[in-house]
Amino acid sequence: MEAELKSMLTQIMQDVRSTKDDVASLKEDVSALKEDVFVLKEDVFVLKEDVGSLRKEMDIVNYKLDMHSDKIESLELRVRMSESNVRKDIKKLSDENETIIEVLKQSQLLPR
Repeated sequence: MEAELKSMLTQIMQDVRSTKDDVASLKEDVSALKEDVFVLKEDVFVLKEDVGSLRKEMDIVNYKLDMHSDKIESLELRVRMSESNVRKDIKKLSDENETIIEVLKQSQLLPR
């Protein structure tokens, strides 16, 4: 029985040593994971700053886009108004030209 107890004690001591080795290995793994998490946190911080900068730049681009859209709309309106005025002027000139031709024909300065 004493031999059996010694054997059991020896087995328990081996199990304890093995467990200590496993715990030491786990501690190293946890330490490495903590370092990785720290690096990831730093990367996330940098990414958040980059996203913030990009948002600011995007706000500026959107503001400029809105300004240019307003200018384009204004320009389109002016072009349509100019086209309308040119058409009116052409119509007026055409009418005046027809009137001159008719007056010249009635005055017999142009053949009929």
